[in-house]
Amino acid sequence: MRLFFSVSATACLLLSAPLSGCDGAPPDEDAGVEMDAGPPLEPSTLFGGCREDWQCPGEGAICRTPADGWPDGYCTVPCEDRTPCDVDGVYHHCATRQGEEQSYCERRCLNGIDCRRDGYSCAGELPPSGGVCVAACSDDSQCGGLVCDRYTGQCTDTPAEGAVTGEGCDDADACRSGECVPEVNEMDVPTGWVGGYCVANCVLPRGFNNNTFYGGDELPSGTCQGDAICIPSGNGQSMGDLGRCYGACTADTDCRGGYTCLKDFQLASGGVSSYPNGICVPGNCSADGCPTGYVCVNVTGSDGSPRPVCAPQ
Repeated sequence: MRLFFSVSATACLLLSAPLSGCDGAPPDEDAGVEMDAGPPLEPSTLFGGCREDWQCPGEGAICRTPADGWPDGYCTVPCEDRTPCDVDGVYHHCATRQGEEQSYCERRCLNGIDCRRDGYSCAGELPPSGGVCVAACSDDSQCGGLVCDRYTGQCTDTPAEGAVTGEGCDDADACRSGECVPEVNEMDVPTGWVGGYCVANCVLPRGFNNNTFYGGDELPSGTCQGDAICIPSGNGQSMGDLGRCYGACTADTDCRGGYTCLKDFQLASGGVSSYPNGICVPGNCSADGCPTGYVCVNVTGSDGSPRPVCAPQ
């Protein structure tokens, strides 16, 4: 699921993050979802776990419950600026989610460890600095009697349907994760992702670093569903940060037409880390050609240089 967070009239961020409950309403105590009774309820803290609004501190505070997708619940409070978002002398973000008019306090983070709770990770970047902690469940035990849908990272009573990680898609609705890399982007430029490609968010496990990419013998699944592989979504990421799930492979034949099995990863030092398994990514069509119905064309890469990709004819 994709969400906008805005912090002012001029600052806006698109997060590819597993969030839900964008109607801005407090949880309905009679919503009809049977939750795990658990231990007796006690007062919580800002950004702490909860099941009911009264547990959360601050005027107008609400509990974002597991029924809304939030692992073990999540206390937050309405805000107009960062003043009520103070925790132990540290100010966090006051941000507005897509579809809401009211802004709420969101925990600021530089990495996943900053979120300080299982079932959450760090995503995006908001001014003046840092991202926000987003829901990224990995186990049913975090969902108060509901199910953790690891394709979306959300607690739910009905897991999403659709194509799984690595399968083709026309749009986000086609994927269980709600995340589709289209074969042609919104500017009508081919991306090279033949037939579209469903991806998902994941929480990076221990072992990722800047020096060796991943320190284990095989690339891990992390919190990805099935045998999908969890890979960093940016530079300098490590354990607990929000990564991306891609289709797993050990050879090119494991991937769809137009894709290759990437098992060698370039390091900042100039070296390469290689693994027996990898991820299916667009191939080099100038060398390998394209599937039937596609033609190899050059598009401008992010560095300004030409990049050969398969484009639909």
